Amino acid sequence: MKMKDLAKRLGVSPATISLALHGRPGVSGATRERIFDALRENGCGHLIPSESAPPVQNMRLVLYKNGSEIITDTPFFLQLMEGIDQKAKQEGFNLMVTYLHASEDTAAQAAALAENDCAGILLLATEMTGAEVARFKDLGLPLVVLDGNFEDVGVNCVAIGNSNSVRCSVEHLVSIGHRKIGYLKSDKVIRNFLERFEGYSFSMRHYGLEIPEDAVIPCPPSAEGAYAVMKDFLLQNGLTCTAFLADNDNILFGAMKALKEYHIAVPERVSVIGFDDMPLAELFDPPLTTLRVPKRRMGQTAVSLLAAIIREKPETPLRITVGTDLILRRSTACPIPE
Repeated sequence: MKMKDLAKRLGVSPATISLALHGRPGVSGATRERIFDALRENGCGHLIPSESAPPVQNMRLVLYKNGSEIITDTPFFLQLMEGIDQKAKQEGFNLMVTYLHASEDTAAQAAALAENDCAGILLLATEMTGAEVARFKDLGLPLVVLDGNFEDVGVNCVAIGNSNSVRCSVEHLVSIGHRKIGYLKSDKVIRNFLERFEGYSFSMRHYGLEIPEDAVIPCPPSAEGAYAVMKDFLLQNGLTCTAFLADNDNILFGAMKALKEYHIAVPERVSVIGFDDMPLAELFDPPLTTLRVPKRRMGQTAVSLLAAIIREKPETPLRITVGTDLILRRSTACPIPE
């Protein structure tokens, strides 16, 4: 029997039959079985791939954007996706990437994913709320949430140890003599930033240090926005602290530009510590002390967890916390004695 005749009879294309016979993605399970049943009926069962070579399954990476500049084509997310793509291939999955936007109906977008042939979803939830994540959980598909701690929603998570990481930064500054430690706080509210500020607040209390109102400076999470805010702050208030932490490196890049324009030397007059260890951090003058997130390993870990969930179907949600390393460069030093 010719494949084009079988395709016409079943109402599918010859390409669909070819995909089914070669175990390739792009064919639903129901259509695949219809094709195999027809082949058996026509004495062509020998063409059906053996069970020892199951078809390649689809793993869908969903990037959820909420209109901010946090999820962009930065080295952080590019390296994260490199790790995801590499590990998906090693685990034998075909990776599909979908962008969703908060400006559209989240429930409808999530439901549309379930209609496609998808073994599991890897959800980049950097900018998401618990309610938004819950809509993906309700699909009933294997799900791993990446870059966000959503244990309260009852989902599998791979998240950065934000609070403990920032505590390490404060500990370092205190150990070299700083007591007036400020914080460049993102005005975009996401879980990662909330946890980082919690780590800062906890450590300041732990060391018996006050947090004056002028020590916490809300900034947009971008270099351009942080530069404008820091420039205005310095004009109005001058330098209020001997050290600053920042929610991410981009904020610190902008703040450093403002400090330089006001001839405030780093680290001679003020020490600074970032978060992420973007490639530009090492090239700054001076090179920036920052918290390094193992981005590729984080992506690989999320894929490994999702693959295990697809195959083993555990009943209890799992959480994996990815630690960071404090990379000491030349943007921190002992404060000038008063």
